[in-house]
Amino acid sequence: MLVHIDQWVVNGEDGAHLKNATERPTVVVIDGTSMLHRAFHSMGAIRSPNGINVGATIGVANQITRLIQRSRAIHFAFAFDVSRQTFRTELEPSYKAHRPPMPEDLDAQRSLVEEMVQAMGFVTLSKRGFEADDVMATLASKARKQGLNTWLVSPDKDLYQLITDEEPSIRVYDTMKKRIMGEARVFEKLGVPASAAIDYFAMVGDGADNIPGIRGVGPKAASTLLTAFGRLEGIYQNLDKIPGIPLRGAKGLVRKLEEGRKDAELAKALVTLRHDVPMDETDHLEKELEWKGPSSAAHEFFNVLGYTRPLNDLNVAYELRKSSLNT
Repeated sequence: MLVHIDQWVVNGEDGAHLKNATERPTVVVIDGTSMLHRAFHSMGAIRSPNGINVGATIGVANQITRLIQRSRAIHFAFAFDVSRQTFRTELEPSYKAHRPPMPEDLDAQRSLVEEMVQAMGFVTLSKRGFEADDVMATLASKARKQGLNTWLVSPDKDLYQLITDEEPSIRVYDTMKKRIMGEARVFEKLGVPASAAIDYFAMVGDGADNIPGIRGVGPKAASTLLTAFGRLEGIYQNLDKIPGIPLRGAKGLVRKLEEGRKDAELAKALVTLRHDVPMDETDHLEKELEWKGPSSAAHEFFNVLGYTRPLNDLNVAYELRKSSLNT
């Protein structure tokens, strides 16, 4: 019988420390695209023995090593974007259109990073037409149905909409702030429950993704209205009641909401993560995502990379897991 040791320990710069030991197995789903971008902008150019820029690849290898060393989970998956063209750009061509093109050095390392993650022994998942967040949402949804807790490793606040403390739970580990996001932290940050995060972001918009939201409606108004009426649809069903809400400028909000209704509906469609991304071999996640250590191809890959320390550290981490499971 498999003994599950699903304990997550975070020792970040802010001193966050959490231990969550449970009999329920945990799936850790990692935003590989976010890792790649972060590594590219922090590492700079590093040349492999054959002269290829592998700085971002080495940066991702270091991030993965630290992550594995801090977690005792044994089920992992990495989610990647395929391209900028998704169902969201079909809904709204301006979605993320203001972002500059991916630098050539970064684009050249995308496939290299996926190859490395696979050599490390981890499952990588992506789907054309969807973003990595949609893949993560789909996996989290499947994990819950299969009785598994989920950790989503990403700084992306869009994932807040998935968070639930009720087991099987879903939590987010913000890799930028070294912070664990559960329901209480989401409420502290947004002023609304995680279940209303979609509506909150639909109202306030998201400049990073070029989503305007409702013009003139800020975080305070959004959280107050959602507290009063629950969801975006509830707000529009109760426009006549808004002037009576104890909120500065409440009377003027009705006009702003009416004028911004179409924008809000579009924004909600854009920020809502999909739970139905078609993916093969995800019907038995406890089996399919079990980490069995670096693959036979890992030694050659890291030799070509010219940087073998992550492989050595991962081998140690895997052996520690095996010995823990066997005791």
